[in-house]
Amino acid sequence: VNGATKYKRRLDWIISQLYPEGDDNDGGMESSFRQVLRLALFDMIELGTPSHVINVWVDVSRIMVGERVARLCNALLRKCDRMWQADALPSPPLPPNLLELDINAVDVDGVKKLARMLGVCYSHPDWLIKKWLRSFGVEGTVRLLEHNNAIPEYSARVLDGTDINELLDWMESQGGDAVRSEYLPDDFICVASGM
Repeated sequence: VNGATKYKRRLDWIISQLYPEGDDNDGGMESSFRQVLRLALFDMIELGTPSHVINVWVDVSRIMVGERVARLCNALLRKCDRMWQADALPSPPLPPNLLELDINAVDVDGVKKLARMLGVCYSHPDWLIKKWLRSFGVEGTVRLLEHNNAIPEYSARVLDGTDINELLDWMESQGGDAVRSEYLPDDFICVASGM
């Protein structure tokens, strides 16, 4: 759910491209159905879950919103899957020379349009992107957006009396990936995965 919430704006844009009739502005799509689609698309696109997961999401939509909507869910997710497999999933159009763009040479409407496109791509609010564009330029803003969307690293404090080497061995045996902290190697571990 966290990922679908984090990428809500981009996922909603993809949904609007797959199913324009369901645009929220005209009340065309029930909110619980939209949430199922967000979760399913995040699962498929961001996590790379195999296509057979579509059946699970169709079942979830059947339970939450009914049989008729489940058929629509199936059609939309299969359409998305075909597009994803063909590397043809829609993405917001960005200028081809984006990183070379001098933000000072762009008029107010151009900045608004650029902020909207970057906001959809990176799921950030327009007002924040406009502020960053003024402060850091296009390249700095894109780096910030990419950093904000990066998977975070986690740390864990090792309790007194716990052998840190045994903890690291246990993490590895459980499929985790952890190392001693660079700064406090006797007190913390940095966890790359498995937490």
